[in-house]
Amino acid sequence: MVRLACRLLLILSLLAAGAGRAEDERYVFVVVSGQQVQSLDQKTLRAIFSMRLQSWKDGSKVHVFVLPDDDATHRQFVREILRMYPHQLRRSWDRAIYSGMGEAPQVVASEEEMTRRLIANPGSIGYLSEDPRDERLYTVAINQ
Repeated sequence: MVRLACRLLLILSLLAAGAGRAEDERYVFVVVSGQQVQSLDQKTLRAIFSMRLQSWKDGSKVHVFVLPDDDATHRQFVREILRMYPHQLRRSWDRAIYSGMGEAPQVVASEEEMTRRLIANPGSIGYLSEDPRDERLYTVAINQ
């Protein structure tokens, strides 16, 4: 029931945010596996995907999966959800790697691979252009 409510909340917030969108544009769903995370705010999402926040509240490691920089879903996720440009996100990963203070997320080739990797790695987070149909994955509501 809670999962359904979260999905409805997410869909309603995305519909409200995209009132002026073209019909062919897709929405991006932030997805987690094995965690009971129901919602995240933009600041937390930016910290997770820029690799500054590396563990969940329970102390378990966050496994971050992203699509390639040139993927349309990746560009849309970074711009609309994280409110950044893809090159800014890439720069934050590079800074962390070169300073020895962090690592880059794992890049997957496709959304199908993203789904497989999310399922196989509890505590992971990623994004998809369609709401996942697998009970092991949870769509997260995004608080503004």
